[in-house]
Amino acid sequence: MSLQPSTSVSPAKARILQKRPDDVVIVSAVRTAITKARKGPFKDTHGELLLSHVLRAVYTSAKLDPKLIEDISV
Repeated sequence: MSLQPSTSVSPAKARILQKRPDDVVIVSAVRTAITKARKGPFKDTHGELLLSHVLRAVYTSAKLDPKLIEDISV
């Protein structure tokens, strides 16, 4: 049994990780409010809604036109 990590990468992941001259990376840290999981005020809120607010805060603070965004990795 080998203790070394596997080095095989799927073709889809290899395409995503391929560096291109037009790549732009914005690294940002934004968080949502924290509440109790099953009883708090966000209990009926979908994660997609929370994520949309976080992403909007990121591109607004970076002064980026959202029409220029092609891919998002979370």
